[in-house]
This record gives sequence, structure tokens and C-alpha cells, in this order.
Amino acid sequence: MKSYEQLKNIQEQLISLSDILENMYGAMRNECMREIVNDKQKICHTEKMKCIHCMRKISESNSMRMTWIKNK
Repeated sequence: MKSYEQLKNIQEQLISLSDILENMYGAMRNECMREIVNDKQKICHTEKMKCIHCMRKISESNSMRMTWIKNK
């Protein structure tokens, strides 16, 4: 009878550990997804700023504008 109780206790502990691991995995996954989204937004913002800077340079300089047109 004692061995049955021990096995039942071990089973409950394993189920509890499984739940804890599942919650930890979910939290880590959500954190990673947030980081990915934030990184993409930062990259898009950086690229957008580079384009704006480039367009300002082109609009301010006729020679750069002609070079840009030739390259296109």
C-alpha cells in the first residue's frame, strides 16, 4: 500500500513539474515573440531614417540627384 502512495505522490509531483515547465515555456516564448516584434520595429525605423536622410541629401544636391537618377 505504501508503494502505491509513493507512486501516486511521484505522479502528482511530475504533473506539477510538467505544468510549471509548460508555464515557463509559454512565458519564454511570449518574451521571445515580443523581442522579435520590437527588433523588427527598430530595424524598420532605422531603415526608414536612412531613407529619409538619403532623400534629404538628394533633394539638397543637384549632383547627387543626377547620380541617383543615373543609377536608377
